[in-house]
Amino acid sequence: EMEIESIGELLYACNENRLLLYKGFGDKSQENIRVTIEFYMKSRGSFLFAEAEQFALFLDKKLKANFPGERVELTGEYRRQLEIINQLEWVTTADISQIQKILEQIGNFTAYPESGKTLFKGEKNPTLCFHCATEQDFHGTLFSTSCSDEFLQGWNSTFNHNDQNAVQSFPSEMAIFSS
Repeated sequence: EMEIESIGELLYACNENRLLLYKGFGDKSQENIRVTIEFYMKSRGSFLFAEAEQFALFLDKKLKANFPGERVELTGEYRRQLEIINQLEWVTTADISQIQKILEQIGNFTAYPESGKTLFKGEKNPTLCFHCATEQDFHGTLFSTSCSDEFLQGWNSTFNHNDQNAVQSFPSEMAIFSS
């Protein structure tokens, strides 16, 4: 009757007040539908920690099994155990092309290389982010990707580390906090 075939069309109809023309839809119903659709569209690609945890642990175990001589550690929102996970992140010394081969075995992931990291986007799982590191800067990269931006800025200003790469040469995270 309404000839609405997608969520986007339903949102458009709400924004144009077209639902009010149909019996059973009032201002309140239309507003609730609009708010719900906007929330759904905004939160696509976001996962609750519990939803992301199983996949994160599975992939972490698989990566460590396939790259025993390399360093692979979860970082970011998952490591901070945030309630909402927008992407799963790892710091690794492994070769990204080899990681991509592992991801191709698991599912349909598309790679998006950026400066110092590579993002992999799939259809059903959170976006994956791999921060490339060397053995020398592994712990510094793990530290800077594990903490929030606010914490890192506060830490740098408190300890007079104005250089963004100040933590890169530490041999462990414990050494960073001991400095």
